Amino acid sequence: MRSTKYIYMLLLVLILILVLYDHLTSPVMTSVSSPSEIGKSCAPCGAPCLDD
Repeated sequence: MRSTKYIYMLLLVLILILVLYDHLTSPVMTSVSSPSEIGKSCAPCGAPCLDD
């Protein structure tokens, strides 16, 4: 009875590690750029500069 508890805990930890690994190695994270790389933007959100 006690060994099945440890097996379930081990499986849960392994699943959580795999989910975390998949999340951290997602290719979406490499496509995120900082606002300074957008082009002519003044605001941190990427809003364009207003030339007067």
